[in-house]
Amino acid sequence: MDPDADPIQRFAVDLRHLRRRAGLTYQEMSGLANYSVTALSQAAGGRDLPTASVLRAYVRACGGDENAWTRRLLTLTASVPTNRRETVGAEPRTPPYLGMETYQPEDRDRFFGRERLVAQLLDRLDTQPFLAVFGPSGSGKSSLLRAGMIGTIRADDAPAGRHRVALLLTPGQQPLRALASSLAALAELPPAAVLADLDRDPAGADLLVRTALAGRPQGTEVVLVVDQFEEVFTLCGDARQRDRFITALLGIALRPHCPGRVVLGVRADFYGHCASDRPLLDALQDRQFLVGQMSTDELRTVVTEPARRAGLRVESILVAAVVADLRAGGGPGALPHLSHALLETWRHRHGDKLTLDAYQAAGGLSGAIAQTADHLYDNLDEAGRRTARWILLRLTVGEGGEATRRPVDRAELTAGPGGQRAVDTVLTALTDARLVSVTDGRVQLAHEALLHAWPTFQTWLTDDRDDLRLQRRLSHAAAEWTTHDRDAGFLWRGSRLAVAWQWTQSHPEAVNEREREFLAASGALERDELTTSRRQNRRLAVLAATLAALVLLAATATAIAVDQRRTLARERDRATAEKLAVQAASSPHPLALLLSMESLRLNPSDRGRAALLHGVLRPQRNTTTLTGHTGSVHAVVLSADGRTVVSAGDDRTVRRWDVATGAPVGAPLTGHTDPVEGLATSPDGTIVSGGDDGTIRRWDGTTGEPLGEPIRGHSDNVKSVAISADAAMIVSGSKDRTVRRWHAATGAALGPPLVGHTDHVWSVAMGADRRLIVSAGWDHTVRRWDSDTGRQIGAPLRGHVGPVLDVAVHTGSSLIVSGGQDGTVRRWNAAAGTPVGTPLTGHSAPVEAVAVTPDGKTIISAGRDRTVRLWNARTGAPLDAPLLGHRDQVRFVAVSRDGGTVATAGRDRTVRLWRTEPGAPIGPTLRGVKDQFARVAAHPHQAMIASGHGDGTVRRWHAVTGEPIGAPLAGHGDQVTSVAFSPDGRRIYSASQDGTLRRWDAATGAPIGAASRGHTAEVASVAVDPTGAMVATAGWDGTVRRWDAETGAPLGPPLLGHTDTVNTVLFAQGGAMIVAAGHDGTIRRWDTRTGTAHGGPLPAGAPVEALAVSPDGTVIAAASAPNAVRRWNAESGSEVGEPLVGHHETVTQVAFDPGGRTISAVDRDGVIIRWDVGTGRRTGPPLSGYVDHVGRVAFVPGTAAVAVARPDQTIQVFSIDVRQWAEHACAIAGRNLTPAEWNRYVGHGQPYHRTCARFPVPTGP
Repeated sequence: MDPDADPIQRFAVDLRHLRRRAGLTYQEMSGLANYSVTALSQAAGGRDLPTASVLRAYVRACGGDENAWTRRLLTLTASVPTNRRETVGAEPRTPPYLGMETYQPEDRDRFFGRERLVAQLLDRLDTQPFLAVFGPSGSGKSSLLRAGMIGTIRADDAPAGRHRVALLLTPGQQPLRALASSLAALAELPPAAVLADLDRDPAGADLLVRTALAGRPQGTEVVLVVDQFEEVFTLCGDARQRDRFITALLGIALRPHCPGRVVLGVRADFYGHCASDRPLLDALQDRQFLVGQMSTDELRTVVTEPARRAGLRVESILVAAVVADLRAGGGPGALPHLSHALLETWRHRHGDKLTLDAYQAAGGLSGAIAQTADHLYDNLDEAGRRTARWILLRLTVGEGGEATRRPVDRAELTAGPGGQRAVDTVLTALTDARLVSVTDGRVQLAHEALLHAWPTFQTWLTDDRDDLRLQRRLSHAAAEWTTHDRDAGFLWRGSRLAVAWQWTQSHPEAVNEREREFLAASGALERDELTTSRRQNRRLAVLAATLAALVLLAATATAIAVDQRRTLARERDRATAEKLAVQAASSPHPLALLLSMESLRLNPSDRGRAALLHGVLRPQRNTTTLTGHTGSVHAVVLSADGRTVVSAGDDRTVRRWDVATGAPVGAPLTGHTDPVEGLATSPDGTIVSGGDDGTIRRWDGTTGEPLGEPIRGHSDNVKSVAISADAAMIVSGSKDRTVRRWHAATGAALGPPLVGHTDHVWSVAMGADRRLIVSAGWDHTVRRWDSDTGRQIGAPLRGHVGPVLDVAVHTGSSLIVSGGQDGTVRRWNAAAGTPVGTPLTGHSAPVEAVAVTPDGKTIISAGRDRTVRLWNARTGAPLDAPLLGHRDQVRFVAVSRDGGTVATAGRDRTVRLWRTEPGAPIGPTLRGVKDQFARVAAHPHQAMIASGHGDGTVRRWHAVTGEPIGAPLAGHGDQVTSVAFSPDGRRIYSASQDGTLRRWDAATGAPIGAASRGHTAEVASVAVDPTGAMVATAGWDGTVRRWDAETGAPLGPPLLGHTDTVNTVLFAQGGAMIVAAGHDGTIRRWDTRTGTAHGGPLPAGAPVEALAVSPDGTVIAAASAPNAVRRWNAESGSEVGEPLVGHHETVTQVAFDPGGRTISAVDRDGVIIRWDVGTGRRTGPPLSGYVDHVGRVAFVPGTAAVAVARPDQTIQVFSIDVRQWAEHACAIAGRNLTPAEWNRYVGHGQPYHRTCARFPVPTGP
C-alpha cells in the first residue's frame, strides 16, 4: 500500500501503524471492539473510508484518541470524491427498510412477512366486529394493523360487494377527543359538537357512525383501528374520560345493526389493565388475536423481498446469519431490532449488495440500535448532547423497565438547554437517524426498542428517576393550564410550587418556555394572594404601628439588626437544606441518607422528607463511585480485611482506596510500562499485579512500596493473576497461551509452564484449598490444573460459543463459574467437570467478569452491556434487577471476603462499590403480590394484614416480618375488590368482581360456608358492623346489601337510592347506620335494622372513591372535588367545618386513625396529609415523594404504621413518624459524614456535628 498514493491509503496506513503499536491481532480487536474481523480489517484496507462507528471501535481497541481520529475522518470524508465513498450511486435512494419506524398504510408495498397473519385478521374481522390484537412490544402489531390490515382495506382488495372505510387513531392523553376528531372527519361535522355528544352519551357513538355512512353505498362499514390502546392507561389520567372512550368503542362495535367494527392494538403486558375494566373484559372474551414470532420462511421474506424490490442483492450467508441471530436470542419483540439492523446494513452496503460484513459492521441484531444512537450522540457537541438527552427523556413516560413512549406536541420541544436552534438541529438528526419520528406535529420515539436497546438511555432513565417524575408532572400541569385558556385554577401553589421552583433553579435547561410561563404565573398568583390577604391586616395596624414606632424607635433599631441576622441565617439554612435534599436524591447510599437527615435538621421541608423516606423504604445497593484513573479500569480487588479496594488500568497505575470514604490511599503505584490487566491481594496484604508489559509485580499493601524485582517469564501480555489462600503461590495467565506458577515471596518460577490452551489465556483463578487452578481462554475452553504437579485435570470444559473471558471458583461448593463472549454465564462442577444447570442468560453483550460470594450462594457477573447482575448460584435465577451505574463496559468484578461488598471496574474510568444486600427497609415489604394496588385490611388486635388480589385470592401477612401466613385463600372466580376483618379478628370477609361475598377463618385460612350471592354485578366494597353480627356490601349494580355475618344469608331487601355504581360502604353510629358512596356523587345513609333511608343524600360534588367513618361513628369523611376532604355529621347530615385542603391531585383514600383524632388522606401522587379532627388543621407536613400512585391504605392498629399497596406489586408497611425514619436511616448508614464530606456538602459556616449520635466521627479525610 502506498501512503503517498491518495489520502485514503495514507489514512489506512496510519490505522495499521496504530494497531501494530497496540500489539493486537484483528481477532483480539474483534473481541474488544464488538465488530467482525472483516469489518476491522476493511477499515484499514485502503479501498474505502470506514464508517465513523467502526473507526471509533478500531481506535478505542488500540488505545488511540477517538476524537482526533474522528475529526480526521470527517475532514477526509469532505474532501474525498463521492465515487470513492462507501455508499455508491450519485442519486439518493429510498431505503428498502424503515428501521424502528412503524410501517404505515402507504408502506404496504414494502411490508413483508405477515401476509398469512393479515389474511387471518381480515377473516376474523368478517365474523367478529370487535377484536383486540395482542403482542409483545416489538412484535410488529402496529405495522400489521397499519400497513397490513388498513393498507389492504384502502387498496380495495376486499371481496366484491364489501365496502370498508378504515379509520386510525391512537388514544393519547385525551382518547375521547381523539375519537371525536376521527368520527367528525368521517361525518363532516364540527369536532367540538361530536366531542360534546360523546361526552354526554358515549354509548350512542354508533349513531355517529350511522350518520357518517348515510350517503355511502349500502353495506359500507367503518373499521376503527385504535393502535397503542395501552395509552388509555399510561397517558390518560382521567378515569371518567377513559370509561367513556371504552363505552363508545363498545357501542360502535357491539350495538346491533351498527355498521362499525373496532380493532384494538394492545401491548401484551397490558392485558391485566384491560381485564380490570369489566365491560372491556366481557367484550374481549373469544375476541383476541395474538401476534407471535415469524416462521423461518417469513423472516427470510422480511430480509430479501424489500431489497429485491429496490434492485439490491442479498448474500445468502447474510440471510442465514440474521435468521440464526433471531432464533438464538431475538425473542418475539425483536422485529424493530431486525428492521433497524437491516436499515444500517443497507447504509453500510457495498454497491448493490447487502453483505454479512455490512451487517456485522452495523452492529448486528443486538447492537445496531445502540451503535446508531451512540454514533449520533458521540458526534454532537456538548450542547447538542444535553439537548438530545432533554428531548429523548421528554418522549418517555414511566421508569426503567416500565418506561414507554410518550408522544408530545412539537410545541412542547421549545427552548431546550441549547436553545431553539439546537433543538431543531438535534431533532432533525434524530429523525434522519430514524430514532425519532415526527408526524402531523407530533413527535415520538420511533419505537420503544430504543428504550431498552441503548444502554445510555437506560442509564438516563435510572439515574434521573426523581427528576423525570417532577418534570413530567410539570409538563402535564403546564399543558392543562394552556388547554384551559390559562385558567388560574390550574396553577400551582404552596409546597408543590416551591419544590418545582427550587428544582428549576438547579435544572434550568430541563424546562421549556410553556413550563417557565406556567411557573412564573403560579408564582405571581401566589404573591398576589399573599399580598391581598395581608393588605387588610396592614390597614388595621397602621395607626397602632405609627404610635408604637415613636416610642420604640431606639429599641427597634437594635432589634432590626438582630432580626436581619436571624433572617439571613434562616434563609441560609433553608437554601442549604434544599441543596442537600436535591443532592441526596442523586447520591448513593449511605451519603444520600446522611444528606437528607441534615437537610431536615436545617429546614424540615417536603423535599427533605421525600428523600429520607425514599431512602429508608428502598435502600440502594450502590455505595461509592471512585474516580481518579485516567483511562479504562481493567481490574479491581478488595483487601482481606475489606477496608481497602485496589484497582488498576490503562493508565499503567495501581491505586488504593478507602472503602468507607472512597478517598484514595497514598499515591498511585507506578512501575508497569503498559496497561495493568490483572490484580490479586493476599491475606497478608500483599498486592500482585500483572501487565501488558509482560511482568508481574508485588507491592506492600500498606506502604505501596514494590517488593522485590518484577517477575518475568511470560513472552506476551499478562492478562490475569491470582494468589493462593496461604499467600505462598502466585498464578498468572498470558496471551502466550500458558499458565505459570511463581513463589510468592521470592518470585521464582515453580515448575514448567502449564501448557494446553491453544489461544490466549484470559483469566486464572485458584480454589480456597490451594490445590486447584482454573484457567479460561480464547480457545473457548475452561481448564483445571493440579497446582502442585501442574498436570491438567480431566478434559477441557466446553460449552461457550466463543472466547471465555473470566473464570471464578468456589471450592466449598465445588463450583466453577465462567463468563464468555457469547453473553452467557455458565456453571460447572469443579470435581467432575460437568455443566451445572443451563447457561445464565440476561446480558445483552459479552460477559467480561464473574465472581462468587464466599458463602457460594450468589454469582455476580458484569459485562459490556454496562450492567452488573446477581444470580442464585444453585438455581441460576436472577436476584433483583441489574445494577446500573457504569456508563461503559464493566471489565472486572470482585467481592469482599465477608460477601457484603462488590467492587466493579469499568471502561468509564471508574470503580464502583455495591452492597450485595441492600440495607433493610424501615418496614416490611410484602412480596408475592400478584397485581397492582391490592386491597388491604389490618387485623384489629394482631400483627396481621389481609390483602385481596387480581388473581381472585386473599393472602395473609405478618405485619412486622412481612412473611406470608399460610397459603393463599382461593375461591373467588375473579379479582378481589375489598377485604375486611371481623371486630374480634377471627374472620376475614372478601368481596369480588365475581359478584360474591366470602368468609374465611383468619387463623387457619379455611373457607366458612358457601359464597353469598345476590349482587348482579361486581361487589366493590365490604364492611362489618362493630358488633360483628352483620356484613354490608356495595355493588356496581347500584345497590347496598346486608348479610348475616355468621351464616352469610341475606338480611332484607337491597338498599336502593344510588343512581350509579356504589363504590364503598361503611357502618356508622356504632353499627346503627349504613353509609355508602358512589359514582353518582352522593353519600347515602340507611337505618341498619330497617333498611329505610336516613335523611337525604349528602352531595359530594363528584364521584366518591374514598369514604371513612370516625371510630365513634359520628363523623363521615369523604374525598370531594376539587382535591379536598369534607366532613358531615352522621346523624344530621350537616357539614362539619370547612373542607380539608392541601392536596393538588385527586384524593384516593381517606382514613381516621384508630383513636379518631386524626384524618389522613392520600392522593394519586402518593402525598399523605393529616388533619386534626377537632380543629381541621394539619398535624404535620405532607409526606410525599415515595411513589407516583398508591393504592389502598390501612392503619396497623396500635402502631404509627400504615400498610400501602403499591403499583410495583408489593405492599409496604412503614411508620409515618419521621423520627423513626431518621433512627432507621442511621442504622442503614452505619456512620457519620466525614469532615471532608461535611465541608463539601454542608459547609457554609455550619459547625460539624454527628448526624447519627451513636456513631463516632470518621477518621481521615
